[in-house]
Amino acid sequence: MKKFTLLLIVTMICTVAFGQYVQKEAQLRKDVPTIAKYSNQSYAELTKEAIWSNDFSNASDWVMDHATDTEDKDWVICTVETAPAGWITPYGMNEDFVSPTVDNGFALYNSDYGSSSGPPTQDAWIQIANPVDLSSVDAPRFIFSTYYKRWDDLVYFEYSTNGTDWTAIELFPEIVHGGATTPDFINLLNVPELGNVATAYFRFRNVGDWDYGWYIDDISIVDAPNYDLKLMSTATNFFGIIDYHEAGQEQYYHYSSHFGMIPDECLVQPTSYILFNAVVLNNGMQEATPSVDVTITDPASNEVYSFTYTHDVPLNSGELDTLDIAWGDDEFYVMSQEDFMLGNFDITFEAYIDGQTDGAPDNNSYATFFEATDYSYARDGGSLDGVCGPGIWLDGGLDGDMFGVDYTFFESTTIDSVQAYIVSNSTAGTAVICHALQFDSESSTWVSLAQSSLITIEEGDLGTWKTFTFSDPAAIALGGEETSIDIKIALEFYYNGEENVLWIGEDNTIPSSVWGTSWKFAGDEGWTVITNYYNSVPMIRAYIIPTLDNVASNFAQNDINMYPNPSTGIVTISNVEGA
Repeated sequence: MKKFTLLLIVTMICTVAFGQYVQKEAQLRKDVPTIAKYSNQSYAELTKEAIWSNDFSNASDWVMDHATDTEDKDWVICTVETAPAGWITPYGMNEDFVSPTVDNGFALYNSDYGSSSGPPTQDAWIQIANPVDLSSVDAPRFIFSTYYKRWDDLVYFEYSTNGTDWTAIELFPEIVHGGATTPDFINLLNVPELGNVATAYFRFRNVGDWDYGWYIDDISIVDAPNYDLKLMSTATNFFGIIDYHEAGQEQYYHYSSHFGMIPDECLVQPTSYILFNAVVLNNGMQEATPSVDVTITDPASNEVYSFTYTHDVPLNSGELDTLDIAWGDDEFYVMSQEDFMLGNFDITFEAYIDGQTDGAPDNNSYATFFEATDYSYARDGGSLDGVCGPGIWLDGGLDGDMFGVDYTFFESTTIDSVQAYIVSNSTAGTAVICHALQFDSESSTWVSLAQSSLITIEEGDLGTWKTFTFSDPAAIALGGEETSIDIKIALEFYYNGEENVLWIGEDNTIPSSVWGTSWKFAGDEGWTVITNYYNSVPMIRAYIIPTLDNVASNFAQNDINMYPNPSTGIVTISNVEGA
C-alpha cells in the first residue's frame, strides 16, 4: 500500500535508473546444472490436528489418468528404488526430495523423460479414489509435501463434490516460468469451498509440454485457523528506493537489490539509507491487520535498529499485499560510525496480528544479513547455491557475452581487484576478461574504467575464487555535485570450444531482485535486465583500497589487513611497514 511519507531519497537513484537498461524476459536452457537448498516448516506441528491424511504407501488409494488426445504419460506412485527407469531424478532437478515418509512412497510426474516439444501435449492428474468426508470441517486446509520445478507448464489443485465437475485452483502462481522451483517442501492450501462437504474429491493436475517434474507426498487435511499470516518475501533496500507505486515505475520494486558485503566507506554515510518492504499473505479465515517488526543486530548481538510497522488497512482472507515498512523520515536506518563494526549485521522480519495467536507461526519470520567490511563489496552472502553466467540463457553461451553486478559508491576510491567464484564443473581452458565500467549520465551509457587482461581458467581455479587485477586500478572519482556513482563489475566470457562451459557461482539465499544483475550478449549495443532472473545473484566481488579517512578506524579494529582474502593471486597487506 502507498505511504505518503516518502522522502526525496527516492530521487537519488531515479536520476540514473531510467534508460540504463533494456528489460526483457529470457528463456533459460534446460540443461543448466542445479545446486539448491531448501528450508522446511514443521510438518508434524502443522498436521498435529489432522482429520485425514495419506502418505502414498498404498497406490490403490489413487487414480492416475490423462486427458484424451494428450501424451500417454501418467503419474506414478513409487519410491526412489521402484521408480520407472530414468524417472529419478527428473531432468534439471535436485537428487533428493524431502518428505516425512519419503521412503514408503510418493507421487511423481516426470514431464521431461521420454518426451519432446510439440503435440501431443501433456495433461495428467492424480486423483483420490474415494471421497473424503469433510462434513465436520468448516474450512479445510490441505497440507502436503511437494517439490516442483516450472519450465512453461501450469499445475493445479482441483476439487469436486461429485467426482465429475471440477473446480481448479492454480498452484504456485508466484513461481516464474523458465526454471524456478518451489521455495519450500511444504505447501498450505485453504479450500473453504469444501467446508462441511460430505463427499469431497480432489486431485493434482499437470498441464504442459516437455517440462521438468513434480513430487507430492504426505497430504493432510486440517481445519484452517482463523488467524494466520504468511511472510511471502522481504526486501532490504540499500541507499535509496524508487517509488514503485507511481504509474510506469511498477517494475522498479527493490531496485537496489541486496548487498551481502558492504565496505564501511559506502555504509557509513549520511545518505546510505536502508529501507524495508515485506509481502504478507493473510492465510487465515478472518480479516486481519498485519504488523511487521524489523530489527537489526550488530556482530556483537547488540540491537542497533528496531521498527514496528502496522498496515494501514486490514487484509481479507486470502489477500496479499506489499508493506512499505520503513519509508518515512524517522523510520529508515542509517548506520553511524558508532554503530559500525566489522562482521555480520543480522536483519530479522517478524509478521504478526496484534492480540491474536497465529495458526502457523513457522512462516511468520525471515532472517537475512549484510556484512560490514573494510574493503570487500559483494552482492552475494557467500552461499554457493547455483550456477550462473550468460550460458544459462538460450540467447547466451557465445564468445564475447558479458554479465555483471552494480555497486554504488559515495566517495572517490579505487577498486584494486575483483574475485569471482568459478564453479567446479566449468571447463579449464575457458577465459575471462574482467571489466570495471562507470555509468555516464550524460550519454546514458556504461563506459570503461579499467579492465584486466584475458585470463585463462586453469584446473586449479575450478571450485575456487579467481582473482582478477587491472593493469591500472579502477579509480572512482565523484565530480561536481554528484553524491553517488554507479560502477558495474562485469565478466566477459570466451569458451574456446562449443562444448566447453564456464559457470560462476550463484547465491540464492540473499533476497535479491532482478536489478542486481545485468547482461550484455554478443552483438548487443546496451545492457539488459532479465526480468525472470529472480532471487539470485552472481558471486562477483570487488575489493577497494580503503580511503585515508577510514584507515585509522579499520586498523584500530584489525592490526593488519590483507586483501583480497581468500586469494589465488596477488594480495595486498596493509598497516605493515614496507607493505
